[in-house]
Amino acid sequence: MDYAKLQGYQPDEVMAIGDNLNDESMIRMAGIGVAMENAAPEIKEIANFITKTNNENGVAYAIRHFCK
Repeated sequence: MDYAKLQGYQPDEVMAIGDNLNDESMIRMAGIGVAMENAAPEIKEIANFITKTNNENGVAYAIRHFCK
């Protein structure tokens, strides 16, 4: 989030995508927190959106979903 702020973005303008407990703070801070379908249950619980698995190109799917 520090980098996003340096670039002039507010947290609500940031999408964070993660799958494990080390991604928790990033997902909580982002305006759109995305969990991979194969993410840890705790991450899926806090996410705003659950995308497809990493084997199903879930990152690309989430980007296309929100950046139309």
